[in-house]
Amino acid sequence: MDAKEFLNQATVLNEKINMDFLHLQKLRQMLERLGGSGLQREYVQGGELPNSPATKIVDQIADLESEIDRELAKYEVVLEQIKEAIASCKNQNEIRVLKGRYLENQKWAVISQRMGLSERRIWEIHNSGLLKVKNYLTHMSFPQ
Repeated sequence: MDAKEFLNQATVLNEKINMDFLHLQKLRQMLERLGGSGLQREYVQGGELPNSPATKIVDQIADLESEIDRELAKYEVVLEQIKEAIASCKNQNEIRVLKGRYLENQKWAVISQRMGLSERRIWEIHNSGLLKVKNYLTHMSFPQ
């Protein structure tokens, strides 16, 4: 994994978590449309039907909630690793550019304006920071 891929991990995980939360919301809406909890109606009618739509949705919700919990835990670990890698740059401009880009998801123009530097200069600082992160990563081992 190169330095950019390493620094982009949090963004990728965050996007996956957000998509999973949207999916979870849709599953809960589907369950609600089946009549509140959906399962209460089945118990009243004589017991839970193992292949009923509500039962399948409840199982999917439980699985997705577990997956989201795992992703959130991984996100916290990855975020700390990225912060450590960025802090290893020592140069404040490199740190500001890398934080802005990879932790705050800012566009180049926003970083440029915030720092009062041209975008070309921001890219130069970014590339210099990436080289330091790459060097840092070669001396560290992070679990995938």
